[in-house]
Amino acid sequence: LGHHPILDVPVAIKVMHPGAGERSRFLAEARLAAKVQHDHIVRILHAGEEAGVRFLVMEFVAGVNLKELV
Repeated sequence: LGHHPILDVPVAIKVMHPGAGERSRFLAEARLAAKVQHDHIVRILHAGEEAGVRFLVMEFVAGVNLKELV
């Protein structure tokens, strides 16, 4: 859980495993996913890389996580 300082909204931040594929593929998939708009799909607000760590910033949806649900 994080906070987007410009939009002033809570966000979910997903950090990718360092060995999780190529940078170009990560960015291409993030761009495609950011174009998807549906009531049942979380929107991607930002994707990037900092100090070699890739991350996604997504809208935050309150509730239980999948591990808790299962």
